Amino acid sequence: MLAGCSNANQITESAKRRIELEIIPANLMKINWDSTVYQHSMNWTAYVDTLAGDSLAYLLNKSKLLIEEMWYPNEENRCGGPIRIGSEIIIKLIKSDSLVNNYGFQINYGGFPVHCFASWRHYKFIRE
Repeated sequence: MLAGCSNANQITESAKRRIELEIIPANLMKINWDSTVYQHSMNWTAYVDTLAGDSLAYLLNKSKLLIEEMWYPNEENRCGGPIRIGSEIIIKLIKSDSLVNNYGFQINYGGFPVHCFASWRHYKFIRE
């Protein structure tokens, strides 16, 4: 049980998290596009840059967001059509939280063509 919690399942802002990273093909991505899934706004300036993805995951891990997962392309767009830069960064929270706006994320209003990227970096935020 976490210190100061009355419920073992309760998550506090002080809970420590670690990140697990796996590279997955697009056809194995499982995202339930609900109100806990957000996409980054179009103000992201980096193109697919795995170091930028890793840095963002580290930043979000240190935040007060109750983040559960993050997906970031592992390679360039293969669809040929333009993808709004930034919108390919997808996060899932444990519950909806307007704090995501401070990090440039917005609610997702529909699916995203994940198949346009052959593989993805899938970050899992594990609470310890």
